[in-house]
Amino acid sequence: MIQLLDNMKDLRNYLKPDEVERMLDKADKFRDYLIIRLLWKTGMRVSELVNMEVNWIDFDDKMITVFGKGSKWRRTPIDRESLMHLKRYLKDEGIEKGRIFGITRQRIFQIIRKTAKEAGIDKAIHPHTLRHSYAINYLMKGGNLRNLQLNLGHSDLNITAQYLQVTAADRKKEYEKLMI
Repeated sequence: MIQLLDNMKDLRNYLKPDEVERMLDKADKFRDYLIIRLLWKTGMRVSELVNMEVNWIDFDDKMITVFGKGSKWRRTPIDRESLMHLKRYLKDEGIEKGRIFGITRQRIFQIIRKTAKEAGIDKAIHPHTLRHSYAINYLMKGGNLRNLQLNLGHSDLNITAQYLQVTAADRKKEYEKLMI
């Protein structure tokens, strides 16, 4: 339980949709925009995004096969608009096979930090913040915990359940603000 509480400090630093939109608006390049969008819309880990290959994308079924932590494969949904952007990026860059983004994890960290700063977000932001933000916002919109577990690739539902504590705290704070 102590480990869960320690992790909660990091989870409280999540981004709200309008903050992510500000980051997307400030992205320097289409590639950077797409990286931020994919992390936000899929909840992928940065290492999963860096290693993502063209043939892992199912444009018809709107799913991405992800090679995740623990060398496990999973399929995660992706929205139609992100797929359209991804298709455009692949075409513009002439990428037909292999890895989609030829950059390192460290470069993605730099892109995320720089873009957040330019968007006026005064919090410590890193790629995993977008993963946490995806999960918390998913649950706040009424998403199913088990589906979220599958989307994130967590082997234990208790790991995913940590996000419920954050959403409960935020709901209480909002309630107090509205009801006083």
